[in-house]
This record gives sequence, structure tokens and C-alpha cells, in this order.
Amino acid sequence: ARAENENTLVLDNGDTIQGNYNHLFLTEEYLNSNINPMVLALTEIGYDSMTLGNHEFNYGMNILDIIKNQLEAGGTNVLCANLYKDGERVFDPYIIKECDGIRVAVIGVVTNHITKWDADKLVGYTPTNPALEVQKVIKEIKDKADTIMLLIDNIGELDALISVASFRRTLKLWCIPEFVPWTEESDTAVQLKTEDLYHPLIRNPVANSIIATGGTLVTGSNASGKSTFLKNVAINSILAQTIHTCTATSCRAPFLKVMTSMALRDDISSGESYFIVEIRSLKRILDESRKKEPLLCVIDEVLRGTNTIERIAASSQILNALRGNWLLSFAATHDIELSYILDEIYTNYHFEEEVREQEVVFNYLLQPGRATTRNAIRLLDMLGYDQELVKNAGNAAAEFERT
Repeated sequence: ARAENENTLVLDNGDTIQGNYNHLFLTEEYLNSNINPMVLALTEIGYDSMTLGNHEFNYGMNILDIIKNQLEAGGTNVLCANLYKDGERVFDPYIIKECDGIRVAVIGVVTNHITKWDADKLVGYTPTNPALEVQKVIKEIKDKADTIMLLIDNIGELDALISVASFRRTLKLWCIPEFVPWTEESDTAVQLKTEDLYHPLIRNPVANSIIATGGTLVTGSNASGKSTFLKNVAINSILAQTIHTCTATSCRAPFLKVMTSMALRDDISSGESYFIVEIRSLKRILDESRKKEPLLCVIDEVLRGTNTIERIAASSQILNALRGNWLLSFAATHDIELSYILDEIYTNYHFEEEVREQEVVFNYLLQPGRATTRNAIRLLDMLGYDQELVKNAGNAAAEFERT
């Protein structure tokens, strides 16, 4: 490589001098009169630096000190910024090499778990957090090198892109999202348009398509897919804006801030009931919605922590407040009354099921309109509840509907 480009840097990332047979050469008796074969190899190749790995410490600091001296005598710098003894660094933390007039800094760190694996050989030595130590070294060399920040940024970006590419390879279907500009002066409302959107964490997902503007209210019976669909919308909005990937055939929307009120729990440590946690979560969304910036808010089971009458009354007003051409609101509820109260403000969708003799079958397909079926009492029957109890529950539900 150097023959083709003299500005090539050759770097070793550690765990080099330890191996299945190399231990034969890692004794003080041998090293006092011979050069370690791996040192000879690195010197012959012309390595610029070697960063210590955890296995370099397997044979103790006396051996490592000899290896270090042999490497540096051959022109290979040994780096480790985050190992201290008596408050001082044991090894050089970095080198700066000039390549075609550009000063390039190389920083070396080792895992701070070395004292767990080789504690008996590192008595009196202290490894620090490698990430924090790198930040510290960057401050030390910021005026000495030209490209350290650029190198770190590039390497970090490359690592992230590899992760994104690997994620995409695992998907059956994905697309690059299309972002549509939106400003407060826009006459049009924020819109989400997606086809074949599916949840990336479900093994055999069912895809759904939707064009959403303003509010979307999703109803349906238990386990029909409401919550999963809402999570799907939120997750894909985040994936679109972070790794430029959606699990869908297509996805078109502006950049959106994503806020959710889902999977809430009471907080015993702070003495807050489920309902208090819930209304705090909803108020956070309401406060954010006043900023007139594109916002996707996803709310599952609105105010389920309180009684039916107040739940419907308060939920209808909260969801009514979440409207504006900068807002996309998705809400799921079992309260079919909300689908009528908010009919002119929210577009109704639902999930449905097929009730068979001894099972309830869900197709998880999003359908237009409000839900017209229920399955809670049927599920009690299927799970073996007392038949008299099931019958009475059914009769009570019918009476409630009549009155």
C-alpha cells in the first residue's frame, strides 16, 4: 500500500503479541536476549503504531514493557491513553503523523475491563473509561492536529452506515422516505402518506397503507392490532428521520417531532397513580402542540385510568384540542362513543376479527370507519370462564346498549 501511496498509515489494533504458540516467546528469559517474532513482523511491515488490546496484559507488565521497548526501537509507537499508575499515564496516548502536509492524530485506548481479567498482573494500575479518555485527549491535541475531529466523525459515520446497511439487509421490504417541506405559512395540512407499512420487530407482519391528515382515531376489539399499528407509525417516523429507512413500500411526510403516550405505568417510587402518570403525559403533548411546529402525537387508550363518563368527556376535549394544520394525531380507544363525538375532526379507522366456534381470528388489516364488533365477553368464554358468568355478562352488555 505504501508503494502506491506514501501517505498510507499502517496501524495495529491490539491483541497481537498473544497467540496459541506465541506464549513460547513471552518470557523474560527469552525476551532479554531475543526480539519477539511478532515485533519483528510489525517492524518489517513498517507499522506506525500499535494500540494495546486486553491480551497484551496477559503476561504482566514486565513482559509488556520489554515488548514496548522492542516495538518502539523498530519504529512502532505503542499507544494506550487510559491506563494510569500513581496518577500518570503509563503509555503514550497518541501520535501525530504528517501525511501530505496534513497532521493526522491517532489515539489508542484499551477496554477498562482489563483489571477484571488480569487483576493480579495490574495491581496499582488504573484503567479509565476509554470514551471519556478519548474526549480528554482530543482537547489536549486540538491545536496540534488537523484531522482528528474529521477522522472521528468519518469513522463514526461509516460505522453507523454499516449498521444501517446491515439492518436493511434483514428487512423483507424497505424504502427511502420522501420528506416534504412544511412551514407555518403553508396552506396545506401536514400529511403522512405510506403504503405497505409494517412493524419491523414482528416476525410475520401484516402491512397497512394510510393517507393521514389531521386526526386519526382507531377503534377495535381487544388484541385486534390497534396499539401495534400506532407503534408502527411512531417507529417508522423515527426510523425515517434517523437512518433514512422505512419498513414500507413508500413513505411521504414532513420532518416531524414524535411524541407518544403509550405503555404507561404507575410510579410507586414517586407516589403517582396510573391516571396521574397518564395526564402528565398527555399535558406534555398538549403543551408541545401549541408551538405550531410539525408534530406527530400518538396516544394509546386515551385516559383509560379513570371512570367511563369522565374518560369520554375529557378524552373528547383533549383530542379535540390536538388539531391544527401542523399536527398529526393518532389515537386508539375502546370507547366507540368518541368515534361519534369526534366524527367531524378525526378520521375513523378500525381493526376487526372473525369469531369462530372456539377461537377469535384477527387479520390485522386496517379498515375505514369505526369498529362494530366486540370480543371481550367471547374471550372469557373461550378461556373457560363459568358459563353462567359469561351469559350474565352478555345479557348485561345488551341491556347497557338498550339504555
